[in-house]
Amino acid sequence: MVSWQGAAEKQTKSAIAGKLRVEVIDEGEVASDALWLTRYKFGPGLNANRGSIQVYKGYIFVAWYQGGMDKRTVMLSRKKMGGKEWRHVKFRHRHVMFRGDKKLPENKRRGDSHNTIAIGICPKDDTVHLIYDLHAYRPQDFKDDYFNYSVSKKGGAVVSDARWKLKLFEPKRNHLNPKAPKSAYYRITYPSFRVGDKGDLSVDWRKGGTHDAERQFSTYDGERWTVPMSWNKPTRGGIKGFYGDFKVFNGKMYACWARRSADDVKAGFLASGLYLGHSNDSNGGSAWYTMSGEKFELPLKDWEQFKIAEPVKSGERIGGGPNFMITKDGSFHGVYNKIGLKGRSSISRHFYRANAKDTLSIYENNGVIQGALREIDGRLYLFGLEKGRPQVRIFDAGAKRWNLVYAAAGKRYRQSVITWDGDTCYYHLIENPESKEDDSIPMRVVSLCLKAQ
Repeated sequence: MVSWQGAAEKQTKSAIAGKLRVEVIDEGEVASDALWLTRYKFGPGLNANRGSIQVYKGYIFVAWYQGGMDKRTVMLSRKKMGGKEWRHVKFRHRHVMFRGDKKLPENKRRGDSHNTIAIGICPKDDTVHLIYDLHAYRPQDFKDDYFNYSVSKKGGAVVSDARWKLKLFEPKRNHLNPKAPKSAYYRITYPSFRVGDKGDLSVDWRKGGTHDAERQFSTYDGERWTVPMSWNKPTRGGIKGFYGDFKVFNGKMYACWARRSADDVKAGFLASGLYLGHSNDSNGGSAWYTMSGEKFELPLKDWEQFKIAEPVKSGERIGGGPNFMITKDGSFHGVYNKIGLKGRSSISRHFYRANAKDTLSIYENNGVIQGALREIDGRLYLFGLEKGRPQVRIFDAGAKRWNLVYAAAGKRYRQSVITWDGDTCYYHLIENPESKEDDSIPMRVVSLCLKAQ
């Protein structure tokens, strides 16, 4: 085991753990005044959430809301790798707060923790894209803020620090493609960006409510966004709530998810089923295939052919799909670090399949932690937080266990989101508030490089 100390403490810059070398290559405070919701609906954490951090051409980008509750300003910060100073862009947009509180005085309204900020960067023209502050809004909810999109001028991601200012960005828009119907951008939640194998930037989001929404894609080719296209056909009766992720592996787009339905909720589940599918198009716009090779054209009308397992039993609860990945050799890993059990301690489960024809194996309590999976030099790692501290584990394919190779000491964090650049992991971390009244808290980025000796 090796350890890393917080910024105010002595740091161990590198260490040896078996045949692995772990280096803290960059660490520091982005800002001391990140927003923490002291009045909230759904949860207190808005920052360090979903796609709030990106790494591109030697720069680290972090999107966040500035605190306290009276500010709630959208911010985008950038720092050169190895540099010391973060440069901040302050946008003319404030978190809109929970729509059900619009008639309340400003100092009584609650924040909505669904309204995160996603960053996308397009390699074709070095543009920076932000979609933010959404939770299934229509114009009657927020006339000018139902869909919020900001984009930089071409080359914006790599301009000099002197040019990293608000005027680098176009005025906020309520659409991606002006030719799409205005209603195409109503009721959007959970935007998430990714780059395809040809350098196009794509985004997916949920359109609609919890149980019967559409998943949609839109793609930017360096010039314009496509009109949003539907991945699935919405149904009535609340039976197809998608809770999971889309990711690109080996030049293909994969989706792994759980279903959330009204019947599941009545039965005591939040979500059920483990589903997996892929498209040979890294932007997800062509036909989709089950793990057995069955082909389905978009929009998908039925998900049951994509079901590969049932991750929960009676009395157990999951919130959505697992953390998952497809390795270079085509094996599937899906991990739940916390499955709730009525009246008992939670458990973890790891779903593993070597290939499409192999039997799906399930391993329980085999060392899974909350975090994100990454394949480096042919080995599978899990980067995450354990009891509030950064930790790295490696999968032992023989013993089918996750073994600890790196653990931080010192400061504990409330939440994190992770991204990568090659073999380097970047943590966007939010510290714990010191009191119930603390609505501005420090926010950090820590970079770990992990290599085989």
